[in-house]
Amino acid sequence: MPSTEIDSFQSLVDTNLQLAEDALLLLSWAKKTGLIQKARSGMVAYGSPDFRAYTGLYALADMLFLQAEPGDSKAFDLYDALAEALPEKAVRVPDQFLVHYKAWREHEEYVTWRAQVTPDLGAHRRVSEFVKSCA
Repeated sequence: MPSTEIDSFQSLVDTNLQLAEDALLLLSWAKKTGLIQKARSGMVAYGSPDFRAYTGLYALADMLFLQAEPGDSKAFDLYDALAEALPEKAVRVPDQFLVHYKAWREHEEYVTWRAQVTPDLGAHRRVSEFVKSCA
C-alpha cells in the first residue's frame, strides 16, 4: 500500500517527537553527570567520550531545529533547555525555526520540569546506548 503525503508527514512528526525526547533526556543526563558543568568550564577534551556525547547532543538538536514544524513543542522546549543549561553558548537555529518558536511561545510558556519528563522507556534505552557508544 503506497503511503500518502499525510502519512509521510505524520511519520516525520512522530520521529521528530521521539528524537526531541531523546535529546531532552540526553541533556538531562549531561546535567546529572556533570558534563554540562565541564563544558561550561572548557574541560571537555576533544575526542573524549564526553566530547562525543556533548557534540552528539548538539548534532541531534541541530537536526531537530532544521526540521521543526509549527507545533513541535518538544523542539521548542529543547531550544529553551539548551539555552538554560548553557546560557553563554548561542544556539544557532534557522530563521523559520524562530518564527515557529516565537509563535508557540506566545501561547505556551516554557516550563523546565515539563521539558525533562520523558515517560518513554525506549528513550531511556536509546540514550543509554548512545552514551555507551561514546565510551
